[in-house]
Amino acid sequence: MLSKWDLIADVANAFNAISDRTRFLFPQLDFAPIVAVSAHAGTGVEKLLSTAISVRKQLLRRISASDLNRSLKSWEARHPPPYGRKRYRVKYLAQIMRC
Repeated sequence: MLSKWDLIADVANAFNAISDRTRFLFPQLDFAPIVAVSAHAGTGVEKLLSTAISVRKQLLRRISASDLNRSLKSWEARHPPPYGRKRYRVKYLAQIMRC
C-alpha cells in the first residue's frame, strides 16, 4: 500500500515509477499487489478493500497434492537440486491449512 498518495505530485507515470522502485527495493515482495491510498482525499480505499478480499481468497485457496507434486517435478526439471556432500530430494508436497 502506498499511503498518503494525495501528497505525490500529479505526474503521468508517478504510480508506475514508485511501484517499480518499490519492487526494486523489495524484490521478495514481488507477488504483493500495490495500491495507492489517500485517507485524507478518500481515494483508493475501495480498491484497497477489494484487493484485501482478493488476497484473502488466494490465501484460502486449496491446491490438491497431485497438482503440487506435478509442479514439484517441473521445478526439479528446471532447477535440479545442488549436489554436495549430502544429496537431498523433496519427495512429496502437501498443503496444510491453518487459517
